[in-house]
Amino acid sequence: MTPRAPAPRAQDATPPEAEQSGED
Repeated sequence: MTPRAPAPRAQDATPPEAEQSGED
């Protein structure tokens, strides 16, 4: 778990609403 891993953070930064909209 490297501290310099913005990959997962980038996804978290994205609004969950947009993700839900796409999934829904």
